[in-house]
Amino acid sequence: MTNLTFTTELGEAGSSMVDEAELSASLRALLPDAVFSVVEVDGACLIDIDIDIDDDMRQSVSDLVAANIAGAVSRSLAHAKRSARDDINDRTSVLISMGFEYPAASGHVFSMSDTAQRNLSELDKLRSVLTYPFAMATVDDLLIDAVTSAEDLHARYLTALGRIQWAYGTGNAIKAAINAAEDEAALALVVDSR
Repeated sequence: MTNLTFTTELGEAGSSMVDEAELSASLRALLPDAVFSVVEVDGACLIDIDIDIDDDMRQSVSDLVAANIAGAVSRSLAHAKRSARDDINDRTSVLISMGFEYPAASGHVFSMSDTAQRNLSELDKLRSVLTYPFAMATVDDLLIDAVTSAEDLHARYLTALGRIQWAYGTGNAIKAAINAAEDEAALALVVDSR
C-alpha cells in the first residue's frame, strides 16, 4: 500500500485548493486497477493507494496533484476577476446615477436616472421644435434652471453623454487591467480610483 501526502495552500476563506472529484478521476485514468482515496485535510492532500507504486508513478501522481492545484488556483483567480469586474460595473452605475454637472464647475447637478437619460435624449431629438425657455430641476430640486435655447439643451445632452462615456470608458480600462492580471497579487494592484 502507498500513502502519499502533498502540501497544498488553502484558497479564500480556507476553501480547498484541491478538486477531489477531478483528481480522483485523473488518478482513476492513471491507475485503473488501483483502489484509492483522496482527501484534503488542513492544507495537505492525502492519497492512499492500495498498491505499491514505483518512483516514476509517484512522480506522475505528484504531477497530477500539481496540475489539479494549478487548475484550482486558476479557477480561484477567475472568480476573483469576475468579482472585481462586477464591482467595477456597480461603481460605473453609481457614477452615472450621480448625475452630470452643468455648466462645468457650477455645482448644479442634474439627474441621470434611466428615466432622466431617456427624457433628455428625447428632448434633444426634438430640440428644434421645442418652445424655450423651459425649466429643468437639479437632482436635489434646489435649483430650477432655465433651458434657454436648442443650443443650451444640446450642450446639456452632450455633457450628460460625455459623463456616461467617461464612466464606461474608464470602467472598461480598469476591467482590461483586471483581465490582464496574471495572479491575485497583480489583481490586488488594480484599483478603481474614479
